[in-house]
This record gives sequence, C-alpha cells and structure tokens, in this order.
Amino acid sequence: MRRGFKAEAKRLALEVREELGVTAHEAMDPYALAKLYGIDVFTLHDVAQDHSEATAALRHFTEIRPDVFSAAVLCLGPRRVIVENSGHERPRRASTRSVPMSSRQRSCAWAPAG
Repeated sequence: MRRGFKAEAKRLALEVREELGVTAHEAMDPYALAKLYGIDVFTLHDVAQDHSEATAALRHFTEIRPDVFSAAVLCLGPRRVIVENSGHERPRRASTRSVPMSSRQRSCAWAPAG
C-alpha cells in the first residue's frame, strides 16, 4: 500500500458519508450511493421484462446457475449502469453493488485500443 493511502481512503469515505447524510458509524446504503452518483441500477428481471430475448439468460442466472453471476457494471456511453442478479437476496445484492461503487471513477471513458 502506498504511503498515505489509508488516510486518503478514510477522508474520502467520510466525505461520501457526509454527502449521503450518514455518520461514520451508520450503515451506508449502496442504493442511495448509486442514486447520488447518477448510476442506474437494474436487475436481471428488469432487463428481461424490457427485452424478451433475455429471458433465457434470466432463467439461467437466477434458477439454473445463480452462483455464477452477481452483477455487472456496464458503460453506456459516458454513463455507468449496474445490472444485478435479482435471484439473490437483497443483502447480497447490496454487498455486491458496493464493489463497483467503491471506485472513484463515476463515469465511463472510452479509449480505442491501439
């Protein structure tokens, strides 16, 4: 770990908590954090409802093999979108969502390879 990282991370965490209106010892809601940063969150059920061709994927990831997919962060132009497995219980989905939300990068940038 680089020198000063721990102090920087602690300051950032306190700033984000202040933005959300929670203290250092209160639970932080990753759904509120996503909303604060303008990150849309969808479940596999949401996607399948809007796109009938996704129903096979919905069944696969929620019934047949729910252990192989938790969530994905997608970049749609400059936006970041999270798709989570609605086959998982809400506490697990909230925990899964915290991972991409922990990134300081709040938008997606596209750079062509080469």
